[in-house]
Amino acid sequence: MNQVIDELKEIQGVIGSVLYSAKQGVIATNLPSLFKVERLAEMGKVLVKIFSTGRMHFSDTNEVSLHYDESVVVVREVGNKLYLFVICDPSFNLSLLTMSLNLIEGELRDMGDDAGTVTLMDNPMTTSPQPLQTVDQMMSGPLADLLGEMQRDLARIVGPMARIIFEESLERWGQAVNPGKKTLPPLLEFLGEAIGDSEKSTEYSKLIAPVLERAGVQGV
Repeated sequence: MNQVIDELKEIQGVIGSVLYSAKQGVIATNLPSLFKVERLAEMGKVLVKIFSTGRMHFSDTNEVSLHYDESVVVVREVGNKLYLFVICDPSFNLSLLTMSLNLIEGELRDMGDDAGTVTLMDNPMTTSPQPLQTVDQMMSGPLADLLGEMQRDLARIVGPMARIIFEESLERWGQAVNPGKKTLPPLLEFLGEAIGDSEKSTEYSKLIAPVLERAGVQGV
């Protein structure tokens, strides 16, 4: 299954894909490993609801595109309660993606819920170390305003995936050090890795530089 969705990643502008079953959750993904199965499953539930709402109003709907400033999410039903979510840059080639989805849809349709249990992805969920601080504690603690602004700026760079990227980076930060202004460099490093694009990472660093300066953060 990963090989099937990896073909989509060859299309210019495609960041990655998620194959999602309404019954089983995430089946396969080629997004960066930072995007944990739990988070992708939560996103999947929301996207399926959006798709189902569109289907209620337009019965022949088989694809929905959500456009944001920095990214596009394409939702395609490829089987009975089986969906493919494709995350793209705004500059992606929609015609080429649609053609590719049409070609692989037949392969994926046989993997739908009516075909029985689908083999789950190769990278199973693993138990993470207990964090020194949880994401909720960090987002409501002394650094709440700073972190909130950093997350909003991240959304300007990566679009709707910002919350997932930011919270996963916070989780890593909380497991590595005791979060605080003096220990921000590891968080910025984790965010850079999660963005996964050197140009966008540099753009984000420039964007948050004045934010960090206003917050009195030194040496970052």
